[in-house]
Amino acid sequence: MAVMLPREGLSSEAVYEAVTRVLEDDSFRTAAAKLSQRICSRKRMPLQEAADWVEHVLDSDGEPYLQLPDQHMDICVYNSLDVIAAYLAIALSFLSLALCVVWWILDRAFCKFKGLPGWKEKLV
Repeated sequence: MAVMLPREGLSSEAVYEAVTRVLEDDSFRTAAAKLSQRICSRKRMPLQEAADWVEHVLDSDGEPYLQLPDQHMDICVYNSLDVIAAYLAIALSFLSLALCVVWWILDRAFCKFKGLPGWKEKLV
């Protein structure tokens, strides 16, 4: 029903050949006609099927097999608190590392003033 094209080495010629093959080969047309016939021969349309499922859920009063699995999840897993905590830990680690680097750079830059008398007044 389709022609696969590799991502590597994809060119306009390859696309042209694939489209030409799909348009000229009768097997693709036959497969599309069979699929169209199957879809059109459904007894219920998709809208009717969806309405039937909604009615079924309403009639069954929310049986356990119709409930979503997230109702049984722990609050930590449901809200992804563990992932948020990991991201915060990583962010705080980078922030503390950046502060240490800035502190070290400032300490090195002003270390020559520390030995002089009145060095605190020179910094201001």
